[in-house]
Amino acid sequence: MRSPLRQCWHLSQPTTWLEFGRRSLSFAPTCAGILAVGVLSVGAATQHATLPTRDPFTGPIEEDSAGFSIAAVTSVHNRLVVTVARTGAAPIVGHLAVTADGNAPSILPAQALPSLASVASIVMDDPIVQRRAPVRIDVTDSAGARRTMSVVIAPDEPNDIALAAAWIAPGGILTTVVFNRSPVPLRGNLVIAARGTNGPRTLLARTEVMLDVAAGGSQVVLVGAVGNAELGRMRIALATDAIDDADLTNDVYRP
Repeated sequence: MRSPLRQCWHLSQPTTWLEFGRRSLSFAPTCAGILAVGVLSVGAATQHATLPTRDPFTGPIEEDSAGFSIAAVTSVHNRLVVTVARTGAAPIVGHLAVTADGNAPSILPAQALPSLASVASIVMDDPIVQRRAPVRIDVTDSAGARRTMSVVIAPDEPNDIALAAAWIAPGGILTTVVFNRSPVPLRGNLVIAARGTNGPRTLLARTEVMLDVAAGGSQVVLVGAVGNAELGRMRIALATDAIDDADLTNDVYRP
């Protein structure tokens, strides 16, 4: 269940530093999705982010008529993280609703950005960073002020789905198990097909299902009837475009 309001943040024990223009911030994981709240400080001019990610966006912290701006969008352990900065002196109205690709919003309380130049980072529930792809971020306050950004984000850790087991169940039904070796849940289309290894490699069975498996979890997939075919004389393979698959060698099951 999604928490209706994320209410856990703190300033202590910073574990990661981000730097924007002439200001820097630090944040640490907290218990409810908000990575951190911090205060920007003046320092040497830099324009880089040290979070473990590819294709991060980092932007300047400048005065903004809405009173807030999107400071960074990145991937941390293959979860989408959005950093928002307070860029106006006037208090933020209500709360900030942060959405990615039109999914249900995550809520950032106004108290998370108490003053000018304060920042807060929030971990989005959706979408999960399964593959390199564009994402649109919208941040809206209770008065309707909005800031929007479109960026390309890629996983910062390998995602991998493996064909872990296969057997022929009663009735000649080829049954398989796929295992998620990724740090995040995986969702998307998955195709599994079995072909004979003799002669022209005739297609014996094929199915397309919706992959929906937790991190470190498994999913049973019924491929279909294969008649009297023997498991040892099949080539069984999976395919999906839902993730950037880090290891293609375990996409084929070898009895």
